[in-house]
Amino acid sequence: MSAVPRLRRLGRRSVRPVRVDERKHGGNAAKKGGQAMTMITWQEDAGRITLDLPEDLDLPMAPALVDSLRHAFTVGDVIAVRAGAVERLSTASIQALMAASRVAEQGRQVFTIVAPSQGVQAACSDLGLAPWLEKWSQA
Repeated sequence: MSAVPRLRRLGRRSVRPVRVDERKHGGNAAKKGGQAMTMITWQEDAGRITLDLPEDLDLPMAPALVDSLRHAFTVGDVIAVRAGAVERLSTASIQALMAASRVAEQGRQVFTIVAPSQGVQAACSDLGLAPWLEKWSQA
């Protein structure tokens, strides 16, 4: 079975749950129906891609985040990452978000981190990235 399922069409929107292969990503993903699942959800509406991030965006989740962001930039012009639910995140996940902001700048696409949680703000502040987060975030 593929690590990433096909898009399911729901009217004008597409919802794409991203799966994490437990063998590949350390077995720390949440389980649903016996399969490892991330809680990164995907919505597409007229070229606007919205990714909703899970509470726990630790190291095993970073590859799923990278895959989701890569795909978002190939199909959309406006990418919004909702980070309000994130309580814990790894440096690798922050690096993925930073790389996405670079891709947006170079590709003249729009990238926004919507309503970053206090956990995201604290992690970025700890790494000296508060100015970067302020530039790319939206309340």
